[in-house]
Amino acid sequence: INSPQDNLFITSSQVSFNCTATDNVRLSNISLVLDSQLDSTISLNTQTATQTFTRTLGDGIHTFACEAYDNSSNKAASQTRTITLQAICTTNCETNISLVQGVNLISLPLVQQNYSIDSVIQSIKPYIDTIYTYDPITLWKVYHTDSQIPSTLSILEPRKGFFIIASSPSTLRVRGNLYDSNNNIPPLVLSPGWNLVGVHNLSDMNPDDVIKVPYLSLWDFQTGLQAYRRVNTTLERLLPSKGYWVYIQ
Repeated sequence: INSPQDNLFITSSQVSFNCTATDNVRLSNISLVLDSQLDSTISLNTQTATQTFTRTLGDGIHTFACEAYDNSSNKAASQTRTITLQAICTTNCETNISLVQGVNLISLPLVQQNYSIDSVIQSIKPYIDTIYTYDPITLWKVYHTDSQIPSTLSILEPRKGFFIIASSPSTLRVRGNLYDSNNNIPPLVLSPGWNLVGVHNLSDMNPDDVIKVPYLSLWDFQTGLQAYRRVNTTLERLLPSKGYWVYIQ
């Protein structure tokens, strides 16, 4: 087997399996065995052959192997490999963000038709007290669910992080698209100093793929401990729907 490699995590539902077989006289055929079933066989009349099988698979764990026969009916088989497929939704997507009682640092991983706070948190508004965000230019802004208290925050901007102070546990259901109307991911605007950022994706990402400018440190907020923790940017990936503090040089 040339590809995919063993134990690979794949986000595309279309997967290509590439196999090579060699015989000192003549090959008769080469086959793909997918999920323990013979999937497809290609007839051959050559000493060496490389064949690609492209299949559309569903989410989950899949096994695959390659087999080949020569013209004397001798069989050779590769080792069985495993891949895990989780296709990434791009349109009409949905994800749930679990909120604990107390402080939660979150972000919106999908493009919204309406970014107003009242629209985004409509279903869980009775369980929310306040929402905060910060950037080094405008500093702190706050939204109060109690309309009698003045607010300075009215929208939840894409790719920004937000502190949600919840009076009770709840689940925020977020629906939207991965890309905007121009087929782009919303830009991440950063300024020197501390910034609250989020991951605009439905799967985890390398920190440098999210924050594409030099930065000094990156921190998350652990809801269970209600405490900050510095992110090891060499070993860890950033999670969708979470918010992070990042210090920009």
